[in-house]
Amino acid sequence: MTTPTNSSDIHHEVSLITINTIAQTPLKLTSINYISWKLQFEMLFIGYDLIGYIDGSIPYSPNTITTDNHTFPNPSHKLWIR
Repeated sequence: MTTPTNSSDIHHEVSLITINTIAQTPLKLTSINYISWKLQFEMLFIGYDLIGYIDGSIPYSPNTITTDNHTFPNPSHKLWIR
């Protein structure tokens, strides 16, 4: 985990991605097409650089960050949850 080096790092905001799954994943899940459906979603998550949240390569962010004995809200936590 990295800790902020100055106060501007603490308040960094990142915009969220909106995915229109109906338009981008036309294959609907049925009882016989799971593998194709799964591959379709994996490619979507890879394309939006989100696969790390699913496969665990982007680890869960804690609620707070402690620096110099001061605890701050962790902006990465809010983004990770979203």
